[in-house]
Amino acid sequence: MSDDTRILKRFNGYPDGIEFTAVEVKGTLRQGLVIDVETTGTDPQNDEIIELALVEFVYDDAGLIIYCHSGKSWFNEPEKEISPEITELTGITNDMVKGASLPAEVEKAILNCSLIIAHNAAFDRQFVERYFPSATKWPWACSMSEIDWAKLGAPGKSLQAVSWWHGFFFDGHRADIDCEAVIKLLAEKPALAGEPLFPTLLASARQRTTRIFANNAPFEFKDTLKARGYQWHDGSYGHAKAWFIDKPQDDAPAEVEWLKTNVSRCVPESKTFGATTRYSRRAFE
Repeated sequence: MSDDTRILKRFNGYPDGIEFTAVEVKGTLRQGLVIDVETTGTDPQNDEIIELALVEFVYDDAGLIIYCHSGKSWFNEPEKEISPEITELTGITNDMVKGASLPAEVEKAILNCSLIIAHNAAFDRQFVERYFPSATKWPWACSMSEIDWAKLGAPGKSLQAVSWWHGFFFDGHRADIDCEAVIKLLAEKPALAGEPLFPTLLASARQRTTRIFANNAPFEFKDTLKARGYQWHDGSYGHAKAWFIDKPQDDAPAEVEWLKTNVSRCVPESKTFGATTRYSRRAFE
């Protein structure tokens, strides 16, 4: 492989589990969980899970992934039929899910772990919490948003894009292989050199986040707020309609001052939380 040529290798998962390192374990061994869902749509209140997959893995206090077990996946029959568009995207048909349901084994895996990871946790967490309320009590981390993929040189932050950057490709949009691809991204050294990325994600998960709402921000400031990274909350649950942004706790005071200085009549409101609330709807309460 040269500067002008990159070779991508097909990744077919870890069907027999895999041990990543034989180095001395640092501190306590803990169990993590990568989880992924395929759904009938994007609304976590009204759409339904049609496939759920998980991979259990073992890590130490230094953030080294020691071992990961084989991935597991299950179908779930929704109350409404799967649309042709979702079938085209995921390959999952109504016949495949007929009579299927999510087993108690999922709940057991959640209760046995110390950290849950998803690649787009803001999506997956809300669906998982609806089906398994115990997931509300556990810390979550997002391998998509909590790693600075652009700074690392990746062409994007989708699972497929960062996998290409890492040196492999896979048949995506099936929950089981998506989970194992996340493990590969976090546990193995990237093809373009560098160290495994799970320590970075673990350090991020241990930080506290402050969500800042730009309450009463006048309409004419919407483009300014959007350009700065604010997102719109439509008020359909939790907090009233408002622009908001998430910042590390230490950076929040400066952001509040920016709002007071640059957005007239805005009344900033802050809420600080950790990984047990991050990506959950409870962050809007």
